[in-house]
Amino acid sequence: MKNILSNKKLLNSLSNFIILGGILFLIIFLFTTAQVDFNDLKFRIPYLIISFLLLAIPLLIGIYVWFYSLKQYKVDVPIRIAAASHGLSILSKYIPGRIWTTINRSAYVANYGYHLVLITFISARLQIVQILVGLLVGMIPLILLEIDLIIRISLFVGIVIILFVLANRKIQTALFRLINKITNKGKNKDEYIFEYKDSWVLIFIVFIQWILYSISYYFFVKSIIDIKDISLGFALPLSMNIGLLSLITPGGIGVRESMIVGYFLLFDIPSSISAKISILSRFWFLMGEIFIFLVGFTAKIISIKKE
Repeated sequence: MKNILSNKKLLNSLSNFIILGGILFLIIFLFTTAQVDFNDLKFRIPYLIISFLLLAIPLLIGIYVWFYSLKQYKVDVPIRIAAASHGLSILSKYIPGRIWTTINRSAYVANYGYHLVLITFISARLQIVQILVGLLVGMIPLILLEIDLIIRISLFVGIVIILFVLANRKIQTALFRLINKITNKGKNKDEYIFEYKDSWVLIFIVFIQWILYSISYYFFVKSIIDIKDISLGFALPLSMNIGLLSLITPGGIGVRESMIVGYFLLFDIPSSISAKISILSRFWFLMGEIFIFLVGFTAKIISIKKE
């Protein structure tokens, strides 16, 4: 088992397979949505440009939080390796099943002499933190709407409790002992455990990341329809993360769009317009993902030249 997890050729093949699979399923998605008529919608270019510029910032922060997470666990790789592993993995989320992005960026980093199980754990934990914080950010405007107060308070308290548990050192230690036992590592990897305060720094950075996503999405929606309520921007983190929790649909396709439509209906935006905006949102965000993919590809080329 140990030899399999440390085999560079196998890890490279796995990484390349996942990347190609993600691109294939992405092409299928683009083909299935090409028949929708958007002629009745007109973009206001200045707002659209602003949305793309703002979108690039949290996407790049995504590279940094991955690099930061690795550093916390004493995985000492250059940021170009973090950028390559994250960027080249970003399209793999379009493969059905939720594990491929986590496995792909882990396999890439494991090529540099680290245990795949350890890197996969770091990757999975980061994704869980990002999902929970994203849900929390997406709930902010919903808490202010006219829905049952008990439900609003319960959801908010529930997510805060989960985040606290994720940041607890004792739980981290127990989980690593279990991993060490399963993988026959033979000793407790205390040096890899998150420090309590450092975890909250990570959570804060991810929180800022989702706020920036929300602001960029607000400008995207504003480029299509005339809106003033910035709360609509928070539809993106909520819909994205509920989509991520859907284990079957590739990239949350269908789930994310349905959530955006439902969110917009709460703000009295007609369903016919909401549905088209939700589909365009996917293309808008995809352009950002392709940008990060190219950043990752460039980082890989630079890494190859330096090796």
